[in-house]
Order: sequence, then structure tokens, then C-alpha cells
Amino acid sequence: MFEKKFDIPRAAPVRALTAGYIVALAIIAYMSLIIHYGIGEIIKEQNNRDLVYASRQLKLIPLISLNVNEYVDSKSSIVKGRLESDLSSLEQAYTEIFKNKEFGKGQKSETFFAIQVQESHERAKQQIDSFVGSVKNLLEESEGKLGYNNKYYKEVKTLIQGSLIQNIDSINIAYEAESLQHVRRLQIYQHVALVVIMVTLLLEALLIFMPLVRRVSVYADKLENLARTDALTNVDNRRSILEKGVKEIRRAKRYDKPLSVALLDIDHFKVINDTHGHEAGDIILKSMVEIFEENIRLEDEIGRFGGEEFIFLLPETNSHEDALTVMERVRKAVEMKDFRLENGDYIKATVSIGVAEIEASKDKSLDPAIRRADIVLYKAKEDGRNQIKIFK
Repeated sequence: MFEKKFDIPRAAPVRALTAGYIVALAIIAYMSLIIHYGIGEIIKEQNNRDLVYASRQLKLIPLISLNVNEYVDSKSSIVKGRLESDLSSLEQAYTEIFKNKEFGKGQKSETFFAIQVQESHERAKQQIDSFVGSVKNLLEESEGKLGYNNKYYKEVKTLIQGSLIQNIDSINIAYEAESLQHVRRLQIYQHVALVVIMVTLLLEALLIFMPLVRRVSVYADKLENLARTDALTNVDNRRSILEKGVKEIRRAKRYDKPLSVALLDIDHFKVINDTHGHEAGDIILKSMVEIFEENIRLEDEIGRFGGEEFIFLLPETNSHEDALTVMERVRKAVEMKDFRLENGDYIKATVSIGVAEIEASKDKSLDPAIRRADIVLYKAKEDGRNQIKIFK
């Protein structure tokens, strides 16, 4: 169903697998970028420069006020230098927060801009302007005009004793609340992105990889089967039957059981091809295999050795008795068969067979027994075909 819906071609599982993998990777990469961005924004919020500067204001203003008292009392140039330095820092912080724009407008949430918070911000801005201006004017006064009755000194004291600190506290609290709210929103985005990634991986596994891996597995099995099976007759090919032969020899040696091999050749097969065509030859080959399978035992193995030649593995048989009985049954069945061609004609065919017993204690492969069976097969052909010869 999934393949039909998404038009995944059955003939190209690797291409479809790759496409699905790329799509899943793209989704995961996109969600990972969202998470990365969210983490960055959280760190940014937690290190909010505006909040840092607001905190510096809260610390610098009382400190400047104390230095103003000391300066008015001592008229010391050293204290004046400290005042000027602190005032410069305060102005720098002030500039960062209020530079050419209203605090946070267009950036913070409506919650942050509750009327009382906005009003505290506006009052603090005006009061800081007045505070900085009064301190500067005080520093420009001559020593003779410095004293507790100096109007600039009184302005500084009035601001400090008024609502300036409270207004700055309100700004800090608002910053922290807004920052926390933003962090929580970002964390929600992160969680959503993580859920999307997990769902993507799950869907990728269930809808893409599992079906495609199954299909690739089927293709792999088919390829393995093609590599080991004769395409025309669907029995083992030469490579496969030889590998099975090695296993059968080991088994025969382990359990001390006899094992025989038989080579079968279709008589005058070239004449059949030349007279009736290669299609007729193919029909004969496939029909022969059907006869073989009907007349051998379940434990016996058949392989196409090449052309019109077949090989039989006959476990727990010796060449003189059991093997001869099995192969004689095959020979007779072929001899009695009328092979029907595509044009409706019937023809006869016979086979010649050479049988040899495998010496499990000496032979490590089928090759020596095959050579012995081939010798007697050649003898069967010389003696008139349609017969069995046994290597003695």
C-alpha cells in the first residue's frame, strides 16, 4: 500500500530506499536546526545584555550617590575622578538600553508591556536622565558652590530617595519575567522538534525502511537463488551441486555411509536441436528434469552440469546396488516417455549414465568421482547409448 501511494518502483528498491533515507535525514536535519536555534536563543536570553546593564544601573546609581556625598564633603579630585568614571559606565549602560528606541518595543510580549510596567519604564528613563544631568552639573560647579544646599546635590538626593530605585527594580523584574517566559516558549519548541524527530524516525522505520529492507532481502534471496540455480531447468547449477557434493562427502565420512555420483547425458541431443530447433531442446531439458525428480529419492540431489549433461548425488548408496537401482529407474522412465513439442509432434529420447562410488576417506571433492563416472559414461555411449555403466 505504501509503495503504491508514494509510487515507489518495485524494480528499484535501492533507489527508493535511498530517497526515503534522504527525506528522513532532511526532516531530522531541519528539526535539529530548530533545536540548535532554540538552545542558542535560550542561552542568549539567559545572558541578556539588557538585563545585565539594568543590573549595573541598579548598582551604579546608589554608588554614585554615595560618591556624591563624599565629593561634596571632601571636594577631593580623586573622588571626583571616581564619580566621572562611574558616571561614564552608567551612561554607557543607559545608552545600550535606551539608545534611539523605546525599550523592547516590537520585541517583547504584550504581557511585558502591561501598563504599570511601561509606566515604570518611562519614569525610570526620565529619572535616570535627570540623575545623570544633575551629577554632571554638580561636577562642573566650583568648590565654593559645593555643599548640602547646592541645588544639583538636592536633585540627586531627591531622586535617590524617590521612586528611581523602585522603578529600576520593576524593569529588572519585568526583564526576568519576560526572559523566563521566552525561555519556556523556546523549550516547548525544542520538545516539539524532538517529538517530530522521534515520530519521523518511527515512520521512517515502519513505512520506509522495513518494507524496503524486506524487499531488498527478497531481491537478495532471488539473486542468491539465481547464482545457485540453472535458469532453464531450475535445478542446481554446476557451482551449487559441487558445493553440496563437498558437504555430502563430509557427511558420508562422518557417519561412515556410502555415497555415489552419477553423470547423465541425453543421447543425440545435438541432433534433436538441429532437427527440431533449440526450443525443442529446451522442452526436452525441462521435461527430463521433471522425470528425474519423479524417479529419484527425496534425499538425492540433481544438478545441471553443462549443456545436456546432469549430475546426481546419491547419499547412502553404493554404485553396484542402490545407485544402480535409482538410475535405472530414471533411464527407463525417460525411455518410455513421449516428449511433446510445441508444434504438437512427439519425439523419443534416451539417456546414457555413468555411475561411480565416492571414496569418502580419500576424496575431498566430487572431482575424482566425476572423472571416474565420466569414464564409464563415455563407455556407455560407445556401447550404443541408452544404458548405465558402473565404474569398478
